[in-house]
Amino acid sequence: MASENLEAARRALLEQIDMLSMDDSQKAEIRERVRNSSDEELVSMLKQQNEMQNTNDGDSESCIFCSIISKKVPSYKIAENDEALAVLEINPASKGHTIIIPKSHGRINEMSHSMKTMAKEVSEKLQERLSPDRIEISRQEMMGHTLFNILPIHPNTPLKKVQADQKELAEIQKSLTSEPIKVNVKKEVIIQDTKKPKQKKTEESKKQTKNFREKVRSRIP
Repeated sequence: MASENLEAARRALLEQIDMLSMDDSQKAEIRERVRNSSDEELVSMLKQQNEMQNTNDGDSESCIFCSIISKKVPSYKIAENDEALAVLEINPASKGHTIIIPKSHGRINEMSHSMKTMAKEVSEKLQERLSPDRIEISRQEMMGHTLFNILPIHPNTPLKKVQADQKELAEIQKSLTSEPIKVNVKKEVIIQDTKKPKQKKTEESKKQTKNFREKVRSRIP
């Protein structure tokens, strides 16, 4: 492989590292290894990556997404069924960026029925809670594992992958996983009477009125 192609491949690998769902220390270690690798080592990495992407029985032990599935790596889970797990991306391109991880390691061409149902439910929840302009779903291959990105597109907000604040991720997770409050209440129209209500006369008021009337009568000839 020509040296310019190797450098292009090295840059592509470094970009892919930023998309991995792992902590910064792990990413830094992998970046350092890629940057400092010789041409022969880089070619070996590329071959290994291609083998993992082109077979369904790749090395699941070294796959970060399999580690998320097995709960060896913590995540912000949004939904789960027998075939897949939906978690918040820790380096999201937009607020609410979610990835659906099939539980079976390897490449798949399209979502199964249950994955499509999960994607629909997660998308509806994202729309309900975050109110994006639209939601896009795309397929991606990482470390020999197929992923499906659910990406909310927010108004006037460019897509850019950044490390998310852990507190914000926890808040989004709580918002998306809490049950919605559905209350069917008809609006009540209250018409206020503009007339002043009649005040009840107190005993003292009645007494004063009676005394006044008696004084008036005594003065009438």
